[in-house]
Amino acid sequence: MSAVAGRQETLFPKLAAEQILCLLAHGEVMDIAEGETIFEEGVKSETFFIVLEGRIKITRTFSGKEATIVIHEPGEFTGELSVLTRENNVATGMAIEPSKVLKIDLYGKLHEITGDCPELTTLILPALAQRRPDAMTLQNQREKLASLGTMAAGFAHELNNPASAARRSSSLLGDLVRTQQVNATQLCQLGLGRPELTVLREMVECISARRGIELDPLERSDRESEIGDFLSDMGVDDPWEVAGALVDAGVTTQEVHSLTEALACGAVKGALAWLSNSLSVQALVREIEESTTRVADLVGAIKNYSAMDRAAMEERDVHEGIDSTLTMLGHKLRRKAIHVERHYDPELGKITALHGELNQVWTNLIDNAIYAMPEGGNLRISTLAEGDCVLIKVEDNGPGIPEDVRNRIFDPFFTTKPVGEGTGLGLDIAYKIVVDHHSGDLSVESEPGRTVFTVRLDQHAATH
Repeated sequence: MSAVAGRQETLFPKLAAEQILCLLAHGEVMDIAEGETIFEEGVKSETFFIVLEGRIKITRTFSGKEATIVIHEPGEFTGELSVLTRENNVATGMAIEPSKVLKIDLYGKLHEITGDCPELTTLILPALAQRRPDAMTLQNQREKLASLGTMAAGFAHELNNPASAARRSSSLLGDLVRTQQVNATQLCQLGLGRPELTVLREMVECISARRGIELDPLERSDRESEIGDFLSDMGVDDPWEVAGALVDAGVTTQEVHSLTEALACGAVKGALAWLSNSLSVQALVREIEESTTRVADLVGAIKNYSAMDRAAMEERDVHEGIDSTLTMLGHKLRRKAIHVERHYDPELGKITALHGELNQVWTNLIDNAIYAMPEGGNLRISTLAEGDCVLIKVEDNGPGIPEDVRNRIFDPFFTTKPVGEGTGLGLDIAYKIVVDHHSGDLSVESEPGRTVFTVRLDQHAATH
């Protein structure tokens, strides 16, 4: 027998006919129609079931989608982890064909059943106990995959904006460069002297240095009208298009008048066309530079976040990981108009840690804070050196965590989110990374309007 097959038999053993017969006296046989559920995710249950006929599918809602965990055949049993924890079911059991099950109230009759049917303790309970860590491992993997998928989608969205802007600007730039060549030829034909060319060059340099001025819509409209009317009277081709380019660059009406006074009447039209086009070319070059810089910054953020090209455990500034995480979650922050405050201790030294894992901690804490906060909420992240330790606090102004569940939020599978919106593993994963992998501490303080998660790490935190 293979190791895999042996493991499957341990996790999902089949009861023999005589073993089922022994248990029949302690339960109730039920007919289950196709599509009918025997237990539901998020609902408390203290029973477990033995499949007598048909098949029962076990599913769990994950990120809004149903995932199949296992399909139980006749002779197998299920009851989910609530049998052991006496908490709400973490999955749903549903018949995928007409079925018959034996329903047993395990807790109400546990002493009686174990006395009459010792197979329960030697076969059923060990299997259920082993399924719990296996289920947690599976859900941990699903949680990380879902987080990766969300990050990838957000990263693609973040990249798309600057990449599209750069592509659009480069396309327009080609046309403007060709137009600029024509305008330069026309300037040569106009026979402008050195003083006039110097005026044009100095104006371009002056306007380029100030990078334009932000105008409100009314001011912009007034300035375009003034310059457009003036250019129209001068006989400039496409006066309103030229006026728009000049206003975009921050050119004032007075500067346009000054330029026309410095040039011969016959040269004004060509000079303004050249000036307008030159400023438009420079604006597009800046847009391409800014867009490609944004792309490079995003790529740097994802490399930092995933700890690519780095050793698993190393000495690094913890602020880098936090900032990278905020960048990766930028689309969620903007969607809810969340204001982010950073209060970083400038004296904070580097820490030796598994920074790729710590970034998962920051992701879970910040993502939970975003979920909890209202539109326009305030997220405050602060760091503080305390002796040989580093404190990282993630604070939000959401509704707070109810006191009656506060001591359970780090438990696996526990979540205050609606069914399908949370796995109950994010904080469990964060806790294990901080406490088990870095010998640190993760705690929470909460009241209505203020929740603070505090991570305490030694500056040489990693344990492996």
